[in-house]
Amino acid sequence: GRLFAEVQATTSENAQLNALVAQLQAPPPKKGKGKS
Repeated sequence: GRLFAEVQATTSENAQLNALVAQLQAPPPKKGKGKS
């Protein structure tokens, strides 16, 4: 019941945080080495 709902909410928040972390860790496309 409540525990499952809390776990779902935490999983959703973690998914958003993981997406932000992935964007921060990924190299910006503008400063890539393949500018040729």
